[in-house]
Amino acid sequence: MKRGIDMKKILTVLSILLLTGCTVNYNLNIDDNMIEERISGNISKYEFDDIEDEYGDHNIYHLLYDNQKSLINKEVYYEQKINEIDDIIEFDYRYKYNNNYGYSTIVNRCFEKKMFEETEDLYVMHLSGDFYCQFANEIEVNVTTLNAVLGNNADRHENNTYTWILKEGSNDIDISLTVSKNIEMINSNKENSIFTPFRIVALIIFLILISMAFII
Repeated sequence: MKRGIDMKKILTVLSILLLTGCTVNYNLNIDDNMIEERISGNISKYEFDDIEDEYGDHNIYHLLYDNQKSLINKEVYYEQKINEIDDIIEFDYRYKYNNNYGYSTIVNRCFEKKMFEETEDLYVMHLSGDFYCQFANEIEVNVTTLNAVLGNNADRHENNTYTWILKEGSNDIDISLTVSKNIEMINSNKENSIFTPFRIVALIIFLILISMAFII
């Protein structure tokens, strides 16, 4: 755990918040040529104070409320919203990447080995090795897309969301995903609809046969 604490000194609030039992969700939404990154969750004000007491060299207030860099190599910041409800602080950070997700601060600071390629037709992602932000017992990485997923090793797949679960104690994570930019995925819900392509064609043929029988 000492390594994690040392790394904390150079991580943004998005990593520091994981030190507590607060709720943190990391989500990517892939839509054609755009990737939206969203980190949302909540932290109790008691946990908020405990972090500042334990790590006095950090001003957790400013880490939570000040602008945070979305790109590791430029002064570009997340769109952020902070709400305080009773004893809970809710946070929501968002940024839309356009051909530059490979420079995400989260990707570059949290994963030991990272490979992200964006071509004219594909997104290809492979994150592996040590995970430097594993300060919670379990963290979910969710990728949602209406584009066709050509390959993945997700722990769970529901509708159009692919989920990887990063558990404490895992020494070597592995996240692989290949998404088409130009092909839409086939929604299983549509296949269960009355008006599937096969049934539409069958209905048309049936109507033609009825018409021909009537004419004859």
